[in-house]
Amino acid sequence: MITKINLSNIIQSFAMGGLVFSNEQDFQFAIATQIKSLPGVKNVFLEPLSLSISFSTVEGHVKQIGKDYKLPRDKKQYHDLLIEQDDGTYVVIELKYKTPGKMCIYKTKANKFITLSQGDYDLAAYDFLNDVYRLENIKSRYFQNDIQLNVSKCFCIFLTNDKNYRYNDFSRSKIWTNYTLCAGKITPAKTPLLFFAKASTPSLTYSIKSKLFTAITLKNAYNHDWEDYPLCDVYGTPYNDYEDKMNSYHPGFSFLIFEI
Repeated sequence: MITKINLSNIIQSFAMGGLVFSNEQDFQFAIATQIKSLPGVKNVFLEPLSLSISFSTVEGHVKQIGKDYKLPRDKKQYHDLLIEQDDGTYVVIELKYKTPGKMCIYKTKANKFITLSQGDYDLAAYDFLNDVYRLENIKSRYFQNDIQLNVSKCFCIFLTNDKNYRYNDFSRSKIWTNYTLCAGKITPAKTPLLFFAKASTPSLTYSIKSKLFTAITLKNAYNHDWEDYPLCDVYGTPYNDYEDKMNSYHPGFSFLIFEI
């Protein structure tokens, strides 16, 4: 059965094997493969679709309107992993894999790897907490065969070599202060995570890069219990500069798991 402990063990095993992922899809496939081998796991599905309306409603629209019917984008979501367990229950997992605003190079016993520049860590932290919100409300979604009724738990996993997720409290960017994933902090429950575009004016919405962000209210509180990704170079020296104090091209990786 899927637990936070065995998910952590899988990610730790990637590090011990010298693995660095080129992108989120690479990470998604690797973790799916390992989850499939766990006792009690029957099937693992990648990118399953869920809807905000029932599949029978969609079927009715298709039959009524025909080939011209298009499902509105805001009605559908895709999830990184859906795990079917032997007891008939399901687990949904969302993944985030983010890299810093620079290229990084690693040489391990497995291979030579590079990670490409991403940045936008404040927006990505928001997106991660939005994934948590989505998973907290997963039973209000519709999957095929109504399997949402049998979802027993969910997880949100973040793997990164960008120090800003683990160590930045966003105090220099008041707008996003409530969306920091900084170690030692807690994302609170049952209170809107407001934006502060102006120092004294909290807002339920914020717009940037032609995208509108809406304040998230979570049902549960979450501790930011980051873990080290114990990756070593080809000589066995750890890539353990998790805070990137040396501003090097090979900062350490960290990961965070929320159980929903």
